Amino acid sequence: MQILVVDRYPLLRLGLKACLNRIRNGLEVDEASTLSEAQAFLDKKHYHLVVLSLNLPDSAGMDTATAVLARPSPPDVAICTGQGDEYPQAVILETAARALIRKDWPLERIVDVLSFLLRGIDSGERVSNGPDVTDDKLSPVIASLSPRRREVLEFLCRGYRNKEIARALHLEENTVKVHVRYIMRRLGATSRTQAALMGRPAFGQASDAKWDLPSKDC
Repeated sequence: MQILVVDRYPLLRLGLKACLNRIRNGLEVDEASTLSEAQAFLDKKHYHLVVLSLNLPDSAGMDTATAVLARPSPPDVAICTGQGDEYPQAVILETAARALIRKDWPLERIVDVLSFLLRGIDSGERVSNGPDVTDDKLSPVIASLSPRRREVLEFLCRGYRNKEIARALHLEENTVKVHVRYIMRRLGATSRTQAALMGRPAFGQASDAKWDLPSKDC
């Protein structure tokens, strides 16, 4: 599998490569520090996944994402953002990017997102959907959840962790864990990440959503 990591800082590129190698051995990972370098790599061969920072020495913001996503037969793209970036998550998630990764996330959370992306590429399925499940099939399942579990799922889809969901809904954290496990089982999801991606269409993309890909803390 061919992967391209694009970021201006060598240390961050090294860290992302370490995350990818932790997930799977034998990945071919190239590095680029500028958009022009990335474009040169993309001109030479097909990449299955591009992990792309928005702020590069020769490009900034959504123009960086557009330059990669607008290519003919574009690769899957995971956009990386840092605390200093001024691009709302809702704007980024309206692009064709498959995922959003925050540079300040814990390592395990980043590995979880990258693992899910690689599994989606292996299966030939879009990351935004669960395996063999359509929105028509999901809608009645989500509608059958209790009001409380629908609330938990909505917060899950918006990127809240168990502690944050418990605080928002005035529940014990262990109770939230039970709800999350039940929701995953009903949706047929194998991880929180997959459950969030499968349930997200049911709740839309509110402009104030805190949506991102959650970690495995259930």
